[in-house]
Parts: sequence; structure tokens; C-alpha cells
Amino acid sequence: MKEKDFTQCPVFSLQTLRSLTNPTSTMKCDCVDRLVSYMFRNLGWMVGRKPGYFIIVPILISALLATGMQRVKYEADPEYLFSPTDGPAKHERWVIETLFPMNLTKNFDVGRMTRISPFARIMIEAKHGKSIFDKDVFEDLKRIDKMVTNITIWHQHRLWKYKNMCAKKNRKCFENTILDFSDRLDDMAKGKYSIDYPLMINEVTFKVFFSAAFLGGVKTDEFNMIESARAVNLLYFLETGPLKTERANVWEAAFLQLMEESEFEHINIAYYTSLTLSAELEKNTISVLPLFSVTVVIMLAFSVSTCMMLDWVKASHGLGFSDVYHQQWQ
Repeated sequence: MKEKDFTQCPVFSLQTLRSLTNPTSTMKCDCVDRLVSYMFRNLGWMVGRKPGYFIIVPILISALLATGMQRVKYEADPEYLFSPTDGPAKHERWVIETLFPMNLTKNFDVGRMTRISPFARIMIEAKHGKSIFDKDVFEDLKRIDKMVTNITIWHQHRLWKYKNMCAKKNRKCFENTILDFSDRLDDMAKGKYSIDYPLMINEVTFKVFFSAAFLGGVKTDEFNMIESARAVNLLYFLETGPLKTERANVWEAAFLQLMEESEFEHINIAYYTSLTLSAELEKNTISVLPLFSVTVVIMLAFSVSTCMMLDWVKASHGLGFSDVYHQQWQ
């Protein structure tokens, strides 16, 4: 390459080439620095001449853009927040729902659920080491089931009960089949009747009871017959739809309030609904808000200290403070 070619380059000039061959010379590639300095010098001149424009206009623009905050929609759905919107699992779920559609009003089947729909779950443990099939414990089971199914809410100018909004199959609400053994408790205590584990089929009605899905802490004999069980699940599923989901959320809130106020003599209960996870995430967020003040103080002290110099003319501690303020409100 000829020497005149280097002189035409804005960055790699002839003087730069000479500095490479002569280590004692000073490299000067400050064309960008000079350009930026020139631009900021002109900007400072304009701010000094007409400061009003640089104060009022940014405030007006910020106020105009801030009106978009009223369009912000609060999103608390854990699936939307923590799972990829275009992940392979979403596509596979779409395929399953397309090939095997399920209507919660007509043909609900808990084994075919592909997404979290409104529901309530109660996990019940017998006190004092008793079995769920103890007569007193089972009376509490029937009592709590009656309480839940009798929950009544006011929505859309009418009263709603569980039977009016439950997920149905063959026009019947989802049933906790464990309660069907209420009439067999005496026979079970005498050893005249037993339940197969983990699956039982009634030879008369051909009704299937999946005991492994409902019972916990199960003890069986050598023939896989249940001798005792310490815990049981009760499930309650609700319909979903454009207007039904909001109604179901109201019912879930009433369910949670009822469970908080209830006490039982022979059982301990734990419970949650489809809204429990999002509610707990929101509580966790609110619980750490007091710690933000400590974080702001630490960030402010660090930013200001790193911008301070011995020469107060060149010190820019105000810049550090404004940077922290800006980051907190982004």
C-alpha cells in the first residue's frame, strides 16, 4: 500500500504509521474524540442560550408518555410469567387439546386435564394417628364436603352454588368417590370389607376407584388390601369460560375464607386453589419491599462515592445520585 493511501484514512493516518515505526512518538487517533467534543460543546452552547426548552420540553414529553401507564395490565399468571410462550410443551398441549378436546361442562375427566383450571383441593390428615376410615374421622370428611358444596356466592346479579358451576361429566359434578364408602365403615372395621390398592373396580357397578390418587399414608396387607390410611384428598373442579372463570375465582376466594375459619375435632386440613400460587408470588413480592430502602441507600452511597474526586470542580457526585434515581423509576 502506498503512503498516500494512509493519509486518506480518517483513523489510520500517516502520523499513526510513523508512530508504529517510531516507539518514542505519541499516537494520536483522536478524530472521534474531537468530533464528540465539538458536538457536546455546541450542545452546551444551545443549553446556555435557551435553557427553557431543555427543561420544559422533556417534562412535557415525559408527562405525555406517562399516560400510557393506564394501559398497563397487571399479569400474575405463573404460566405466562415463568414458561416460554413458544416452547415445545405449549405446542404439544395444543396438539393434545385439538385431537382430544374436553368440555368441562359435559365431558370432564381429571385424567385428561392439560392446563390448570379453577379448582380447590383439601388435604386431610387424621389426628392422633387414626385412620381415615375411622367413623369419627369420616364424619368430619362428610362434614367438610358438605360445607364446600354448600358455598354460595353472589355474582352477575344471582346466587351460585357449587352444583351450578362445577365441572360435569354426564350432567353430574365431579365426585370424590372416597365418600361412597361411608356405608361400609362398620364392615371395614370388622374385616368383612376391604379396598384394593392401588386400584379397585366395583364388580356390580363397574365403577373404578383409584385409591392411590386419593389416599396417603396407606398400610396394606399381603393381598394389597388397605388396612388403614392416614390422609386423603378431596378435589373440587369448576367450569371455565369467558365469563365463568371470573365467577370461579369468586368461589375460590369464598372457599379460602371458609377454610381459614373452620376447625375440626378429628382432622387436620391443608388446602389450596388454582389462585394460590399467584397469590403467594404476589405476597413474596410485597414482603421484600421494605428491603428496597436498604438497597437504595447502598446503591446511592456506592454511586456517589465512585463519582467523587478530590477536585470538587471535576467531581460529579450529583451524576451518581441522579443515575440511582433514574434506575429506581425505570
